[in-house]
Amino acid sequence: MSGIDELISNSLTNVIKKNLESNIEKKVKLSLFKKYGMSLNPAINDFSIVDEVLNEFLKTDTLSFEKKCLVEIFTLKKLKDSYLVTIKDESLVNLIVEILGDKEYRMIIESTLFKPLLITEIIDVCKLPKTSAYRKINYLLRNGFLTGAGKEFTAKRRSVEKLSTIFQKINFELDKNQKVIKLVVFESIIKHSSTIKVILGL
Repeated sequence: MSGIDELISNSLTNVIKKNLESNIEKKVKLSLFKKYGMSLNPAINDFSIVDEVLNEFLKTDTLSFEKKCLVEIFTLKKLKDSYLVTIKDESLVNLIVEILGDKEYRMIIESTLFKPLLITEIIDVCKLPKTSAYRKINYLLRNGFLTGAGKEFTAKRRSVEKLSTIFQKINFELDKNQKVIKLVVFESIIKHSSTIKVILGL
């Protein structure tokens, strides 16, 4: 998983629904359920599925529709070895602000900024109670703030995943009365995003 797909899944689901004609939206939902047994939101994490179903009904307009939806959420700019992701979607901006406004969420994110860590290491570094730490780490994973960053074997030869943040830097800006979040995201994260791969061909 790349993290980006999870980060934008709720916003992209809402934008797609908003921009589809109601009769086509119903057909897309039905086709997704019949073919894959899932709704639009979880399908976003493997965007090739969404692309395939949209193409049934939008035909040659599919890619332009997808690009239009993506641009409503964020834009990309290539940097040297990373990407600048400018997030404009209000609900996603608010989620990021809410997460970063929570001291414990912020500690977890900061602990994995420069080095991938095991969950047990994150808990030790942040000195958090285990129960709340696991809950918050899982929430950050589900919402794309953390992602898998390789495996490590324990003394008992059990494979355990290391976790890392998806971004290197984050800035909050007010642009013409619009709240904007700017993330500097690792190139590998962008390249592993099924959404970006399908729509932008990266």
